[in-house]
Amino acid sequence: MSNCIFYLVFFLCFPLVISHLQASQSDKGIDQGYSSTGLRINYSEIPGYRVEDIVVDTDSGEFPVSGATAIAINPIEDTLLLLTSGYNKHFNPNGQVIPEQSKEHVFIYDISRGYPQKMAMVSIPNSFMGIDWNPDGREFYVSGGMDDVIYAFKGFEQRWSLSRPPLSLNHSKGNGIETKPVVSGLRVSPDGKFLVVANFTNDSISMIDLENWKKIGELDLRPGKIDPRYAGTPGGEYPLDLAWIGNNKIYVSSLRDREIDIISFENNTMKFSKRLYLQGQPNRIIVNSTFNRAYITEDNADRLTIVDTSIDKVIESIPTMGQPSGKLLQGAAPNNLSLDPSGKFLYVTNGGMNCLSLIKLSPYAQGITKKKNPQLKSELLCLIPTGWYPSAVGLRSDGKWIYVCNFKSRFGPNNEQWEKPIALNNEFFKKWLSKNQFILQKYYSTLLSFPQLKANTYKTLTEAVIENNHLKEASKEPPSLFSKLHVLVHHVLYIIKENRSYDQLFGDLKAGNGDPDLAILAPYAPNHRKLASQFVLLDNFLDSGEVSGNGWLWSTAARSLDITEKTVPLHYSGRGITYDWEGMNRNINIGESSFESRKKADPLLPKDPDILPGNSDISAPDGPEGELGLGYLWDEAIRKGISIRNYGFFGDLTRYHLPKDHPSFIPLARNPYKENIVQFFPTKASLAKVSDLFYRGFDMKYPDFWRFKEWEREFDDFVKNHNLPTLELIRLPHDHFGLFGQGIDKIDTVETQMADNDYALGLIVEKIAHSPYKDDTLIFVIEDDAQNGIDHVDAHRSIALIIGPYVKQGITISTRYTTINLLKTIEKILGLGSLSVYDQFSQPMSNIFDLKQKNWSYTAIIPEILNTTDLPLPNKKSVQHPAHDSAFWNALMSEEDFSKEDQLDVDRFNKALWIGLKGNNQPYPHLKLKNKN
Repeated sequence: MSNCIFYLVFFLCFPLVISHLQASQSDKGIDQGYSSTGLRINYSEIPGYRVEDIVVDTDSGEFPVSGATAIAINPIEDTLLLLTSGYNKHFNPNGQVIPEQSKEHVFIYDISRGYPQKMAMVSIPNSFMGIDWNPDGREFYVSGGMDDVIYAFKGFEQRWSLSRPPLSLNHSKGNGIETKPVVSGLRVSPDGKFLVVANFTNDSISMIDLENWKKIGELDLRPGKIDPRYAGTPGGEYPLDLAWIGNNKIYVSSLRDREIDIISFENNTMKFSKRLYLQGQPNRIIVNSTFNRAYITEDNADRLTIVDTSIDKVIESIPTMGQPSGKLLQGAAPNNLSLDPSGKFLYVTNGGMNCLSLIKLSPYAQGITKKKNPQLKSELLCLIPTGWYPSAVGLRSDGKWIYVCNFKSRFGPNNEQWEKPIALNNEFFKKWLSKNQFILQKYYSTLLSFPQLKANTYKTLTEAVIENNHLKEASKEPPSLFSKLHVLVHHVLYIIKENRSYDQLFGDLKAGNGDPDLAILAPYAPNHRKLASQFVLLDNFLDSGEVSGNGWLWSTAARSLDITEKTVPLHYSGRGITYDWEGMNRNINIGESSFESRKKADPLLPKDPDILPGNSDISAPDGPEGELGLGYLWDEAIRKGISIRNYGFFGDLTRYHLPKDHPSFIPLARNPYKENIVQFFPTKASLAKVSDLFYRGFDMKYPDFWRFKEWEREFDDFVKNHNLPTLELIRLPHDHFGLFGQGIDKIDTVETQMADNDYALGLIVEKIAHSPYKDDTLIFVIEDDAQNGIDHVDAHRSIALIIGPYVKQGITISTRYTTINLLKTIEKILGLGSLSVYDQFSQPMSNIFDLKQKNWSYTAIIPEILNTTDLPLPNKKSVQHPAHDSAFWNALMSEEDFSKEDQLDVDRFNKALWIGLKGNNQPYPHLKLKNKN
């Protein structure tokens, strides 16, 4: 065991209390502060490092780009390619896409002198992770993502251009429902004659003849397509990367099925050979110079796996963050790797832990010896800090320089002022002014470079990674606090809402750090505001996810997988990726295991049993002990024998949008239980038996008031039978807004939908407050993300409410908390284990509790605007109708798609909210208050 890994084990086994000081500008070197997951971003301990933004130069100046996902270094000359596959979508002041600023890019650097010198850049409409040089060093190739094409470029110094016309792979669609073809990884054969390409959404690979620049073959990797006897058997799906094992064999990584598909290639023909099954999700593959060893990074298992390619067997697996007594949970997300030219050392990017692993390979792992020597094992030499979410690493040809691209960067506010007020009329969208403030436009990628490290720096660098990730922090709560809370609190309600920022709801609360000019929803959220004022106002709480795609995973599993982080920006920029993050893969409910049940649910399902058979979920995190796809909060509760009930988490929305005369269509029902109309179909098998099937999921036509009434129906039974579940999961989505004019009971405007959401929350709290469970129930409320809100501190900043007994009252707490801290708090109270490395080493929100503060009560406030609706409110009043009706909002947002979460043009949506609620005379405010961070 190396000295550095000894320190890692020591710190994890004997945690030390260290200060948790906020980063400041006076810190040594570059310190990006803290991410929205609570981890510090600081790589100043790397000797001789340099970091630079990845920017595009235009006539109007520079602008940064995001989504750096791949590095390829010229095998002949020291030229580095860096590929982006990110959001990268920008609008002009009139709200129109700027074509030249809405592309993906390949940046070309000269690295012959060490630090990279940018020589040129080429742009393409779309891409997805695939880039490779021809072995002759003269031409390189790039996958075209959703455009289903391959690009080829040649050039020198500042002059690079297309060397051949884009080559179409001729896929009309992908395998799924409304799924586009998407090209991902590609690799050139060692002899430079062929290019093999992974078809990510077609579950196949294509072969390109480079001399003639044409596709000469395609091989479907699914068992049922290879041999009809295995129809309906999972295999070969979501192929991401490839590697040539010499000129006649190919390895393909199948993410969903956790396997390496081995293909022979002779006489210009591909033939399937065998499947090599792995523990985790293989996402990147490289081989050594003699092709007798393959090295594979496995997400969801957090390890590097080494394969003897002569026998196609795994010979060694190495945890990329070390293995300190088996205590480190998943979340490192290894996602890329590079081999030192000597073949002795391997660098691995751990996206989730913001670091590199430097691994010394044993002679057997290098392929030098044929037999394994038990005394000589591969070892993790050190960990090296990087920027936020490293996604690729490359080495110069002599191994003396290392280059790392970082996928994300630190966020800030998203309230930059629009240039001028605009007229509000039917020409709204023609005059709409954009400032590109959507959260996925607020981060950018960076390139980190540094010279080869010396052994005497290993200890310091490893300790920096440990500190950045809080891996040596002991719990800071008073020793008896959570042990007592665990005894006193027997029930937790965990409520997740949709997409609001702190300033939108609480910006004008004088007790917190808010911008009152941004509090556009405050008039319609009296219960949120009363609860924040009565209990604890948290004015420095950040949602860990940027959007719902990863926000729901951070909110329910305390992490998201690498494939989620890489595909979310592409989905939200309309680059062909489906919404695969709440149990639907390629718009198919994989919680439904049989083809028959899927077909009943969705008549659009193709009549093909080989489309995603089985229950494997491409984005599902594994459990702490490696339980496949069972890494969610409810899975941990089930493992601990804790009773749970699900109201709306992870549901299939297909049946809500079928034609009304279809037998599977689910109509809106105010009293679905009484009418015996099932409303909910979970997308997770583990939720099937614990879900209220009469609780309607995400549907903007349906008021949260009726969701409350269904929850209340069951709650009254639980009270009667003295059997309230220990953990309840409750989705209140109506603050997402949408489908104006289609909602029942006249809940069909922004104002009424926000008020409906607010009132439903208030009614749940009131119900608990006036029940026998008042003294032993805590209520936790968060938004899954803050993407549809504006905030003057951080685009992630949102609301969090903790309500009930033993919660402090009437105070403001400005401790910097995230979604992870809130989950940790729930776990500590219920006696649950951690879900990931993030909550394993995070701090619970101990300073919000006071064991002496047992008494509490609450009565819901009826938002005044709800009196204009048809909801059955008590003591209904006659009030003036709002200024805007549903026709107004429908016209204002006529181009938006509200049928599913986050199908929006969010920058337009946020601006429309501002104009609709503030009027056409109010310019967007400047930053007024200082960031308390």
